[in-house]
Amino acid sequence: MSDLTTLLKASKSALIALAASVAASCLLIVSLHGHLEKRESQIEKLESRLTAMRTEDQRNRLDLEAAGKLKGQYLRLTNLGFIGEPDRNDWMQRLEDIYRASRLPANLRYTFLPARAVDERSGNYRILRHELTMELSGIDDTEFLDFMERLSAEWQVPYLVQGCQIAREQETGLQIGCTLQLYSMSGKAKGGT
Repeated sequence: MSDLTTLLKASKSALIALAASVAASCLLIVSLHGHLEKRESQIEKLESRLTAMRTEDQRNRLDLEAAGKLKGQYLRLTNLGFIGEPDRNDWMQRLEDIYRASRLPANLRYTFLPARAVDERSGNYRILRHELTMELSGIDDTEFLDFMERLSAEWQVPYLVQGCQIAREQETGLQIGCTLQLYSMSGKAKGGT
């Protein structure tokens, strides 16, 4: 019987060790599962933050691209003389140079009215309109159209043709009177005007 008692005691110890091992394994599994859920939650939060960062990065890239395009447009408008203090003398000099280069009769006459604000409520910037009336005579249709085309291509001043009145006279050719509106945008207005 002593062998059986020894065997039973050994079996009992082995069963206790097995039960303790199973209990420890279950505790370890539960602990690892809790740790895994915690890590998954942290990973999801991290992924969410990364997604938000990617979205913000994409928005910033689009903002930078838009800013780059706007900078290019701003520089182009500045080079054209639209932004900044208008150089009316330069505008007239270029108009006269283009007219002379067109080899038309030397009878261009023009009147350049003082600048007027388009809208006083435009904040810190003022858009100014400069009205120019020019009169031409003694030219034919083709010469006038060539001059206007050359003016559009070479003058490099933002303008609109408000209207032209054309009369044909037998001896002198066309009598043309055109009104052009040139625009400029001044920098920050002083004193809110």
